[in-house]
Amino acid sequence: YAETGRITDAKQTFNKAIEVVENDDQYLQSEKLRVKFDDARRELYDSAIEFEYSHGSPDAAWTYLQKYRAKLFLEFLAQFNSDIGRIHGQALDRAKVQKLVPADTQVIEYALLKDQLLIWLVSDKFFTLRSVPVTRSALEGQVQEVLQRLRNGEDAGQLLEDLGKVLIEPVANLLEPGRTLAIIPDRALHGLPFDALRHSEKKRYLVEDFAVIVSPSLTHLLATTAGRPVRDAIVSFGSQDDDSSEIKELTALRDIYSKVTTFAGEKVDKPKFLHAMTMAPIFHYAGHSVTDAVDPLRSSILLDGNRYGPNSVTAVDIAQRRMWDNAVVVLSSCDSAVGNSRDGVGMRGLTSAFLIGGAGSVVGSLWPVEASSTAELMIGFHRAFASANIPVAQALRQAQLRFMKSFPERSHPYYWSGFVVTGNFSALR
Repeated sequence: YAETGRITDAKQTFNKAIEVVENDDQYLQSEKLRVKFDDARRELYDSAIEFEYSHGSPDAAWTYLQKYRAKLFLEFLAQFNSDIGRIHGQALDRAKVQKLVPADTQVIEYALLKDQLLIWLVSDKFFTLRSVPVTRSALEGQVQEVLQRLRNGEDAGQLLEDLGKVLIEPVANLLEPGRTLAIIPDRALHGLPFDALRHSEKKRYLVEDFAVIVSPSLTHLLATTAGRPVRDAIVSFGSQDDDSSEIKELTALRDIYSKVTTFAGEKVDKPKFLHAMTMAPIFHYAGHSVTDAVDPLRSSILLDGNRYGPNSVTAVDIAQRRMWDNAVVVLSSCDSAVGNSRDGVGMRGLTSAFLIGGAGSVVGSLWPVEASSTAELMIGFHRAFASANIPVAQALRQAQLRFMKSFPERSHPYYWSGFVVTGNFSALR
């Protein structure tokens, strides 16, 4: 229809096709069918988004994107609460979203299509769309290469500038200094340390100008109450290994918070972990973790040390618990924010499990982090968050900037940009 100029017919056909696939839940009965269905559904939504944008309806394109992500978000939640499966996702209203975005925040949302990248900037002042002519395969290749270089501590400066040109600079002239950036990635962009992107002319990392929070969708980003995080009480967990970096972190927390409950060494086991995490407004884990690339919900906290054991805690174990409302979770361990971004939403792994359990924000890592640098960074974060009463996203930014200044020999992004804040707007309070 679109190719023959029958635009109205094309719009109606897209609407009917999407209605059909969203009302067919049979694919959920089989993992193999679900994977095929998810891929086909995403391509359908991508086609609808691209069609609306190319025919002068950017608002309609954005509405399709929100409807898709809201549906996936609810389907993910339904794995842990069957009642949610009967709820149909509703597309967010543009005017309502702009009213809900805090005045000190600006949202950047991406849609990575086959032959172009769409970038929405949303705030109380702006609702703007930019298009970048780049293929999905080319951009995903750049992301994979930069992540490999960062993980290995290799030079990634030019790649970070190239990605900054594509992902940030198209809307850079509209970004207001002092406002936190809330970023909603897409596909391979999940797992990218946006803090480390560089401006091609200013030669500055993004974190030098903005605090950054990542969220899997606008639905999740806006899903929060107005309360401020509790800052005086923390539960901290180590592993049974009790290595020096873990001890350094856990010891420092006793000097930062007035109410501290610590589990380390022989006190550490799975039942205590699962109980303690539900009682903590702030929960800190320093130890080992591992991601499962095949099934991210089997990613695990390794309480027995750097190995699987009887006390390993999976993402499913965590997601089935109910945490303190909008709790702050810090996972000072390897690959704790890594998941599967195949469907484009990124709701997977350990970070997602804590969010499903009710946490408002999770500080987690995107790669195997270096122990001594991590300890310095995490201690700096807690001092900023608890002692200086700074919001989570701002506290991580402050810790990263101070780390780079204090340890110039470790200014490479490998040492400081692996940790990201994922969550909702409670991370801004």
